[in-house]
Amino acid sequence: MRCVCLLFLVLALSACALSQTVRRIAIVGGGPAGAASAYFARHELQQLGQAADIHVFEQHLRTGGRAHIGSVKHANRTLYFEQGASMFIGKNLHMMDFARQYNLTLCAHPCTLHPEDTQQAEDDTVVDASMLGAYGIWDPLPGPVSGAGRWMVRQHGDQPLRDMLRALWRYQGLGDLRTVRKLTRESVDQFMQSYEQFADPHKGIYASWDAYLADRPALQQSLYYHAAELYSHGASRISPRFLREVVSLATRVNYMQDVDRINALGAHISMAAESDEAYSVAGGNYQVFDRMLTDSADVHLGREVMAIERNGTGYRVVTNNGVEEGMFDT
Repeated sequence: MRCVCLLFLVLALSACALSQTVRRIAIVGGGPAGAASAYFARHELQQLGQAADIHVFEQHLRTGGRAHIGSVKHANRTLYFEQGASMFIGKNLHMMDFARQYNLTLCAHPCTLHPEDTQQAEDDTVVDASMLGAYGIWDPLPGPVSGAGRWMVRQHGDQPLRDMLRALWRYQGLGDLRTVRKLTRESVDQFMQSYEQFADPHKGIYASWDAYLADRPALQQSLYYHAAELYSHGASRISPRFLREVVSLATRVNYMQDVDRINALGAHISMAAESDEAYSVAGGNYQVFDRMLTDSADVHLGREVMAIERNGTGYRVVTNNGVEEGMFDT
């Protein structure tokens, strides 16, 4: 009888130890994808009652990936500007929710203020925090004179009627803009269905990526074509000038890619501010991802992953200078 009780005690202790097994997870990169992977991995494991030891290896000395901020002196003030991943639209539910969850100040894009310059209103009112004045497309003149040139198209200038007429003349009306808005809305609307479906575990499971896209033709088209291809054929055709000066400018700012290299979905996202309200975080959008990482993982900056090797049931991670970071389950 004593042996039987001892056996049950050993089994119970083993089951308890198994339930408390810590999952070691390695994530390469501390940008938006790495931050989201760390945050949701820890969240899901906590829901399952499992502990997680998550490590994020970032080769640079900062987190945020393309979300990176710079500054410039203007009119005796320091203005801050995004150097990539410059804005997000209101339909990006995750970014909107995380910004508010971390008490970050939302600004109507473009936002040029540091978070110390303004405070988030109690009712989550979005701050209009641009100090830029007029902005748009500037054509610099060749020569030694710094700042010489002319506005090709601009917004919020002192002569809005003239600016509007100049834009209409340059792009031969509103046809190109309407085409881009239509394609953007179709893709965004079909993507928005994913929020609702993945909230329901019975609807959010697909056998394959192709199965997910099967009933989303606009989203499928925007993923399978480069932006330059999609915007140059059939009903989606727009003028080369609008593609070069407007769409390409937006993709370069947001993704640092030209329209012949980025897929059409990236172009739609970059142009989404033309059909929806656009926001930024005062002081830089990178703060969202930095807070997600702080909540979720141990972050190792300046550690470039050189090799990931399968070793039995786990993985061995080797970073720069041949440093072995240990074994990981995932």
